[in-house]
Amino acid sequence: IYITIAFTFRSYSQPLLLILLIPFSLTAVAWGHWLLDFQVNVLSLLGIIALIGIMVNDGLVLIGKFNSNLKEGMKFDEALSEAGKSRFRAIFLTSLTTIAGLAPLLLEKSRQAQFLKPMAISISFGIAYATILTLLVLPLFLSFSNNIKKNTKWLATGNDVTKEEVERAIKEQNEGNEH
Repeated sequence: IYITIAFTFRSYSQPLLLILLIPFSLTAVAWGHWLLDFQVNVLSLLGIIALIGIMVNDGLVLIGKFNSNLKEGMKFDEALSEAGKSRFRAIFLTSLTTIAGLAPLLLEKSRQAQFLKPMAISISFGIAYATILTLLVLPLFLSFSNNIKKNTKWLATGNDVTKEEVERAIKEQNEGNEH
């Protein structure tokens, strides 16, 4: 997953920040299994794989819009805020429809449904928490990472650079303008 995202964004840090959210969402999976009194099994793990796919997709939507905003000339903080605002509905509705689609299975009492419930628990509880992580924590991670890059650049060169100058999307744009 990391290599594919890194290649897409031409950045090593943005995919890493996205992948750092995965362990946090696993806490919601564990909590969901505990709350509904189900053991983690193989189908739970398949649900976790689906959860990771949906979570990465939501993060890609947010980061892609953020990079696009930077390329359009927005300031870093404005680009990050606008990406969150403009992609909130898409991310939230994706999560909501997934959880709503799994709700009948979670509420079903029949013996046949018990087999699939661990997978539905993994996906629905994980997605509910992953949505919050994507919309609130991922932008914080991006901002924190930007500050680290900015300070590292200052320490290495002695030049004070803007938040935008250390972002890969802007570097690519500037390199393209030079050729």
